[in-house]
Amino acid sequence: MPDRRQLTRRAALGLVAGGGLLATSETLGFSNVTADRGVSIETADDANALLGFTNYEDSSKIPTFTNNADSSMSVTLDSERSVKFDIGTDGTYVTPPTTFSLAVDESKETNIRFTGECNDAGSAAVSTDATLDDGTTTIGSISFTRDWQIPASGQVRFNGSAGTAGASGKYEFDLENTGCEDVTFVGIGIKETTTDADYVSGGGSLFDASGTELVSDHISIDSSNPDSDTRRDLDPNVTLSVNDTITWTFEKFQRSSNGKANVDMRSQDVKIRLYLSDGSMTTEKLCLDGCDF
Repeated sequence: MPDRRQLTRRAALGLVAGGGLLATSETLGFSNVTADRGVSIETADDANALLGFTNYEDSSKIPTFTNNADSSMSVTLDSERSVKFDIGTDGTYVTPPTTFSLAVDESKETNIRFTGECNDAGSAAVSTDATLDDGTTTIGSISFTRDWQIPASGQVRFNGSAGTAGASGKYEFDLENTGCEDVTFVGIGIKETTTDADYVSGGGSLFDASGTELVSDHISIDSSNPDSDTRRDLDPNVTLSVNDTITWTFEKFQRSSNGKANVDMRSQDVKIRLYLSDGSMTTEKLCLDGCDF
């Protein structure tokens, strides 16, 4: 009989660092981890497990993976449902199976979008398979399946497209709801552009097609840190019904240097984050020049 002992999570991490091969079973938080020496390792809940995984049951938050081990990981997501994943929430949705890497202590947010029949939305079983390596050798593996809640932002297939732009800094774009349910937008931010603009302003920042002001404050932009954005709440909120399209215009992209000069937005791309009334959010790309972010 192999010697089966209970180890702390710290000991488990030490085993990984020492080259012990780990394989986890299908339990919450990967609480049963079997090593090559027949050692049973007790870890904590999903947030503190070797591969931490949180927020998948709360549609108002973004599912997040965290590498709590002492070795890098390669993580593969797959599902039998009709879904796509946005790894790192950069607005690029890919069809599973899809693989991404996690360095030690690194976290990655991952949005899910449902692409199947509308009467079949709600949640999706997603399998996660991770391998741990020390740079040259695979030293462990983690496998589990969780039911991900699909938020409103994941049940709407937005068709975001840039319309017209000008040298004055204006930027018009459309949002089309080709998804499964009506959604209400409550906020917006700008994550990145292909220009040196660092804010949107000009006597109101965002307007709809009728000229109604939706955002009055300036919207800050830091394209050097595209993982972040400055949220501005919409007033009034805007509901986009299924199969409808809305047109919005950023009034003036500007740079604070050189006397608040307007930025020429012709042939430029913009990445925005939309905030929805259920607490979820989505990143969308507005492309006039290929969106090579």
